[in-house]
Amino acid sequence: MPSESESEQRVICFDIPQVLLSMNQWHDLHWSKKASYKKQVETLVWATCKANKFEKFHVPVGIQITGYFKSKRRRDIDNYSGGSTVKAILDGLVDANIITDDNTKYVEYIKIKLEQDTVNKIRVTIGVIGK
Repeated sequence: MPSESESEQRVICFDIPQVLLSMNQWHDLHWSKKASYKKQVETLVWATCKANKFEKFHVPVGIQITGYFKSKRRRDIDNYSGGSTVKAILDGLVDANIITDDNTKYVEYIKIKLEQDTVNKIRVTIGVIGK
């Protein structure tokens, strides 16, 4: 049987049909809309992981979150690098038992990318950090 590190050489990637909110957009929402958005993102992440039968990572991972937008307008990356959407995605991964926790023992980094596409969506990519 392969060792833990040998068996963990994998990457999972999935899309969720949701807009990556900027911190400005988040701050402008009513508290009930914030709660609804966060729950919706968490549920989409959880359901996607369960439907695809993704297995749990047992070693630290890196997570890339890519926001795809229909418009070509310029966006400030720092406006998307923290906040509610990232938190909701991580909470969904923990709830789906893909990662044990979202602290630095289990998540070594989070990378945010912004791209232009024909649809608004969020792509989540999770992989093992090479040592």
